[in-house]
Amino acid sequence: MRRKRPQPETFIAAEPKGRLRRATLAIMWERIWPACWPTVGTAGLFVAVALFDIPALLPGWLHVALLGLFALAALYGLKGLPAALRPPTEAERTRRLESAGDTVHRPLTALRDRLAAGGGDAMSEALWRAHRSRMSRMLPRLRVGWPSPGLPRRDPLGLRAAVGLLLVIALVYSGGEPWPRLARAVSPDFSAGPPPAPAVLDVWINPPPYTGVAPIFVQSLATVSGPLAVPVNSAVLAQIHGGTGVPRLTIGPDAQDFTSLGPDSYRVEAEISAEEI
Repeated sequence: MRRKRPQPETFIAAEPKGRLRRATLAIMWERIWPACWPTVGTAGLFVAVALFDIPALLPGWLHVALLGLFALAALYGLKGLPAALRPPTEAERTRRLESAGDTVHRPLTALRDRLAAGGGDAMSEALWRAHRSRMSRMLPRLRVGWPSPGLPRRDPLGLRAAVGLLLVIALVYSGGEPWPRLARAVSPDFSAGPPPAPAVLDVWINPPPYTGVAPIFVQSLATVSGPLAVPVNSAVLAQIHGGTGVPRLTIGPDAQDFTSLGPDSYRVEAEISAEEI
């Protein structure tokens, strides 16, 4: 039993709605991605700057200005987004299918047309039906095609590749602390000046001459695993560089402040009357 060929009207009632929906998504992607790219590129550049820990080195007011500059650039980059969010028209979706597929004479458009003249004429109607039948057989060839946002036309200098490469370098440079650097990049520090340098302590202990014990030098008390035995009446000289505040030396019940030698530099001399420190 031979199968009847569907009439053109049957194809019109069963238009490729699934492909039309996919054509809508493809068109929207081709519009939205280029419209968002300037903002995405700006965000990528900010992340790279943050991973290099540059914002944390700036004074608070300059840090805020940098954040504001990046925010304005990101917002300005979205100026074309409202127009890109406009849904494609039926004609645009149809044209997408007809241009991406292996078809000629715009079959979907032809099947939606009506005979403009010659209605009632047997020859004209027969030719029109033959034309619609031929167009209906082309419907299975309609294709959506891969989206083509056309970024190379909008970015002829290839800045997107430069931003990607900069991000990779910045991520390697950040070592094991990308998240702390990102947190510092969005948290301006309004304290006066850069963070203080860590304190460095140098201690010289000179035993009395009669003991014959060589002088003892301790660069950091943190390196001493336990009590340090020294002869009684040994002289101690301590210096501290860096840190904050005025340091104080405590030996038994006695305590005295260090003397300032200059910015973040202090010195003190005392005599140890106890057997251990």
